[in-house]
Amino acid sequence: MPPPTPRYEALTTYRRDLEDLPPTAGSPFELVRGTAETLEAFHAANPKGLRPRKLEVLRSRLGTDEQTWLVRDGDGQWVGWCHTVRGSGPNSRIGHTLRLRPDEVFLFDDRTLVAHQRRGVHRFTILARMEMARRDGMTGAVTTISDSNGPSRASYGRLGFTRRSRLLHVPRLGRTVEVPAASRLLRGVAGGRRGRR
Repeated sequence: MPPPTPRYEALTTYRRDLEDLPPTAGSPFELVRGTAETLEAFHAANPKGLRPRKLEVLRSRLGTDEQTWLVRDGDGQWVGWCHTVRGSGPNSRIGHTLRLRPDEVFLFDDRTLVAHQRRGVHRFTILARMEMARRDGMTGAVTTISDSNGPSRASYGRLGFTRRSRLLHVPRLGRTVEVPAASRLLRGVAGGRRGRR
C-alpha cells in the first residue's frame, strides 16, 4: 500500500545578493558542464549514485536553459551534481515556476553522493555557481528548499541566504501557492493555532 498523500508540503525560497562572496580558491572540487559524455562517465562510475531514472532527468535538461553541472574532486572522482537557470525557478516535482528578475539565477537540484558528504561539496557548488553568475552579470541567487530538508537549509543559510517567500503545495489539488515571506497570512498558516487566544 503506498504511503498516504500529505495534505500539503511547505517549501521556502531563499535569496542572496551576489556581492561579497566567500572565495572558493583552493577548493579540491571543480564544476564540469553536463554533456551526454560527462553524464555517461558519471553514471558508469556511480551507477547506484546516479540511477537510470535520474540520469534520464539530467539528460532531458541538456540543450535547454537549465544548465547541468557535475562535480569532480581532485582525484577525478565524480561526487555530485547541481543546476542553474536564469530568470525563472522551475520545480517540476510540485509543478511550480518562480518568477525571477532577469538578473537572478536559480540554483536547484543539488546532490552530493553519500560517500562524499561532509567534505564541503555542497558549499562549493553553491559558491561556484554564484561566482559564475556574478561574472555573467547576475546580481542575485534564489533557491527553493523543502522545509523537511534541514541540511540544505543549513548550507544555504550559512552562506547568507535569507527567506524570500513560502510555497504551499497541495498534492491532491496539484496546486502551489507562493506567499511573500513577510505576509501575515503566511505566519498564520505556518504557525497553525499556536499563539491564538
